[in-house]
Amino acid sequence: EFTVPDEEDADLPDADEPHIVIERQAPDLFDNRHAAAILQRTGKREAVLFGVATEGSVRATALGLRKRGWRVCLVEEGVRPVSKTAGRKALEEMVAAGVEVMPSAHMLRCLGALGS
Repeated sequence: EFTVPDEEDADLPDADEPHIVIERQAPDLFDNRHAAAILQRTGKREAVLFGVATEGSVRATALGLRKRGWRVCLVEEGVRPVSKTAGRKALEEMVAAGVEVMPSAHMLRCLGALGS
């Protein structure tokens, strides 16, 4: 595991690092000053997302990736909202932005298409 803190002089992982943790203090992954550079180093343009909270960090990360042209697959039962209403609204917003929401049973198909 390679952890990248949000510090100016942080070391960045090699492109082939299998497990990278990008630390952040806010819901948006891209609040870490190194996130975009780390993702660019991987050479990939697809992501599979899951986590808590649907209307918080999951939404912010999914929309941030889509804004940057990434294909995003969201594991339907792999996310949980804090508020059901806000979670439903966040899912609708992500789908409208092009995020693919699917059950884990279908995620293998997505992973195969991602080349994993």
